[in-house]
This record gives sequence, structure tokens and C-alpha cells, in this order.
Amino acid sequence: MRASTNLFLSLVLLFFLSTSISAQDKSTAETWTLQQCFDYAEKNNIQLKQMALQVNSAEGNYDESKAAKLPDLSSFFTHSVNLGRTVVSATNSLETTTTNNSNVGLNTNFTLYNGGNIKHTIEQRDLQIDLAKLQVEEANNNLQLQILSAYMQALLAEEQLKVLQNQSTLTKEQRTRMNKLVEAGVRAPSDLLDLDAQIARDDINLVNAENNINAAYLTIAQILDYYKPIRIVQPNIEGQLPSQNEITGISPSQVYEEALRTQPQFKVRDLQTKIAEKSYDIAKGWTYPTVTLFGRYSTDYSSAIKDFVMTGEIAQELTNLTTLSGEGVLLNSPVSTQENIGYFTQLTDNWRASVGMSVSIPIFSNHQIKNGINQARINIESTVYAKDIAKNQLRRDIEQAYLDANAAAKRHVANQSNMEILTKSLSQTERRFELGLVNAFDYLTAKNNLTSAELNLQSALYEYIFRLKILDYYQGKDLGL
Repeated sequence: MRASTNLFLSLVLLFFLSTSISAQDKSTAETWTLQQCFDYAEKNNIQLKQMALQVNSAEGNYDESKAAKLPDLSSFFTHSVNLGRTVVSATNSLETTTTNNSNVGLNTNFTLYNGGNIKHTIEQRDLQIDLAKLQVEEANNNLQLQILSAYMQALLAEEQLKVLQNQSTLTKEQRTRMNKLVEAGVRAPSDLLDLDAQIARDDINLVNAENNINAAYLTIAQILDYYKPIRIVQPNIEGQLPSQNEITGISPSQVYEEALRTQPQFKVRDLQTKIAEKSYDIAKGWTYPTVTLFGRYSTDYSSAIKDFVMTGEIAQELTNLTTLSGEGVLLNSPVSTQENIGYFTQLTDNWRASVGMSVSIPIFSNHQIKNGINQARINIESTVYAKDIAKNQLRRDIEQAYLDANAAAKRHVANQSNMEILTKSLSQTERRFELGLVNAFDYLTAKNNLTSAELNLQSALYEYIFRLKILDYYQGKDLGL
């Protein structure tokens, strides 16, 4: 008996401790609507930010492909020091000397034709921008669906806590009334023990319900990557309670057709096929000649190049030649010196330029081009199959969501009827219990049956709403509550 009492006190202490902590969290927590959760996730989710970078990367690749239509231009500059035996251009002889040499110039190339690959690449990369944007949209939609699921789970957990709190209050009130009857000698003390045991079970259920709420909020926090205390806004579910007729007005085939038209993942599949087709066009383009226009301008400098400068003349007598009078012959020989030619002067004087056109015709490439074409064709077929697989999976998901929604609607209606019956049954059993016509076991069984039915009713309600929202999601409708 003492062990049972200690267990009861421990459970009560645990319950009040949990309630106190929860109350502190609620007092300091921010209150968020479902739309606020959507907005925060869209702005702050790390995966979405990472995927947005792919859009920027695709835009950069597109700009690069457009620039390929323009000619390229590059400059070059080399400078070297040559030591040892060198051909000196001034004397065209070999000398042992040290010379400095520079070479400066510009190169340009312009592709006139390469099988249309520049055009196909631009078109492909334009499609890749659209693909990256759609993938971000798809990821955001899936994130919203996760948030909606966690949000609904938190709502359900809080509603079930209210049900259990109400039942716990009723049990304690019944225990108070029964205690008065026991003190008056109308009922046996054993009836109080059964009610005390039920109070302990109610407290355990409350603790479990609190844990379910905390788990639901943890899931929301993990999805949002937001770990400050928050509480969700309780929407007026009863005010917008969908009827069972709502599901009967939905056709899975119509939802499927609308999903094919609106869902980004199927636009993604279409774009992947178009991108693969452009890869095929590019692969075929390599079978055509490549025509390139090129130009080059260059000049150079060498310290070995000298300029001869005349400084005067000198008379020399030719010993082997005489005049008719027998006089010697004098020859005036020029006197010169070698001077260095300036760096920029040489660069100005030594320029040369060339313009031309080259044609490259593929003849044999070790089957690389042929294999590239085959691989591109296979990739096209693969994207088509992937789309068909996704369409089949979508049809199964929609049919399952419709089946689950229909089942939840039927459970909700059945539990409503059951609730009405069990409520009346409990009311009668409670009066008979207080009169001593039934024992505590029968009364508590009737009470627990009603609690179970009310919990099932709440579960069916939120399941129904969630499944309808999934069908709305497939139709591209707003997911807000």
C-alpha cells in the first residue's frame, strides 16, 4: 500500500513539474501562425539558400555561353637573358656575349562556325536557369508540406491534452463527490481506491500528452532550424471543419491532371528532358567542321641589335695600286661606331601582324564523338523514363491520399456518433454509480471509453484536414489553415 502511495505521489509530482516547465515556456514563447512558419523557412532554410546558389551558378554559366559568340583577345610578353655563344644579328656571326630579348604581342580568335554548338549551349544553359529555379520551388513546397505535417501534429497533441485535462478534472470531481458519500457511509472506501488509481492513470496520460506536445514542437524547431521557444496559433478548426461531402466532390484523376500541370517537379522533369536533348544536339555538333578566324600582332627587342653611326673618314694608301705617274692611291674609308637601339624604338620598328582562318574537320576521334552521341541519346531516354516513374508515383500518392482522407472522414463521422452514444451512456452510468447501482470498474470503463472516443475523434479530424491539405498541395492550392 505504501509503495502504491509513493508511486502515486511521484506521478503527481512529475505531472506538476512538467506542467510548471510547460507554463514557463508558454509565457516566454513567441506565437507563430502557420504562414509565419512558411515565411521563416523560405527565408532562412539552409538547404534553400544552398539551392539558390545553384541559380546564381546557372546564370553565370549562361553569361559565359553568350560571351562565347564574341572573339577572344589575349596579350603576351616574354623576356629572356641569353648567355654564351649567340648569333649577333648585326654581324651575323657567333659571339660569346650576353643579350636581353623581349617579345610582345596580341592574339585573337573568333569562332565562325562549330556545328551550332555555341547556339545549343546558350539554349541549354538558359534551360538550366529555369531548372534551378524550379528545383528551389519544389524544395520549398516539400518543406512547407513538412511544416504543415508537424504543425498539425502539434495542434492534435494540444487538443488531446485538453481532452485528457478535462477527463482528469472530471475524475477528481467524481472522487470528491465519492469521498463525501464514503464519509456518509453510503459507499464503500474501496470505491475511492479505484478512483485514486484512475487519477494516477490520468496523470500519466497527461505527462505523455505533454511529452507528445514537446516532441511536436521539437520537430517544428528542427524543420525551421529555429530553437527559441515558440507556440503555434490555434486556428479555428471547428469554424472551418470540412464536411464528409467535401471528399466526395474530389476526383483523384482530376487532382492528378492538375498536379501534372502545376507541380514544379514535373516541370523539372520536362526541363531535364529538354536539357538532355540539347546535350544531344551539342554532341552531334562535334561531327561538323569548326571554322575559326585568327589574328596575331607581335614585336620584339634584342640587345644584340646595334646601329652603326658614322664618326668620320680616314685616308688609307693602297700599296698594290699606283697612278700612271707612279704615285700611290689614297682611299677614304668611313669610320663608324656601334650604338644600342632603344627598347621602345625596336618595339615600334619590329612589328609584324598576320590574319588567317583555320578549318578543323573531324575525321576519326577514336569513337569519342560517336560514343558521346550515343550517351546523349541514352540520357534523353533515361529522363523520359524518370518522368514516367514520377508520374506513376504521383498517381499512387494521390490515390493513397484520397483513400486516407476518405477513411479519416468516415472515422470522424463514426466517432461523432460514438461520442454521442458514449456521452449519454456515461451520464447514466455516473448517476447509477453515485446511487450504488454499479461499481467503480463499470463507471471507469464507461468514462475511459468516452475519453478514447474523444481522442479518436480529434485524431480523425486532424487526419482528415491534413489529407485534404495534401490534395490541395497536389493541386497547387494554398496550404494555410
